[in-house]
Amino acid sequence: MDGQELIERRNNWREEQRRMEDFLLKGFMELSNKISSMEATQKELIEAVHKANNHNQRIVSLEEFRERQVSTCAKIQDEKEKKRFPWTGVLVGVIIALSTSIMNYFVFK
Repeated sequence: MDGQELIERRNNWREEQRRMEDFLLKGFMELSNKISSMEATQKELIEAVHKANNHNQRIVSLEEFRERQVSTCAKIQDEKEKKRFPWTGVLVGVIIALSTSIMNYFVFK
């Protein structure tokens, strides 16, 4: 082996070393990109779950609100039925008024 051959082998070795370093660097970059995209996907999934939970909580609160409205309407209807016009009191008052007017007519005449 002469000196020229050693120089060529050393250059070939350095080029091969550079190619391997570039290959490893490219692999590490792809791996880091995949990891970051997985983290982004995980964050998106977490946000989607939080949004779904908020949506479900809103649905539950709307259902509770509807139930409260229905119960309030039922109470109002019950109160309306209880507050009907007091016909018995009116009849008693009319009877008393008629009897007093009749009594006044016969007693004071």
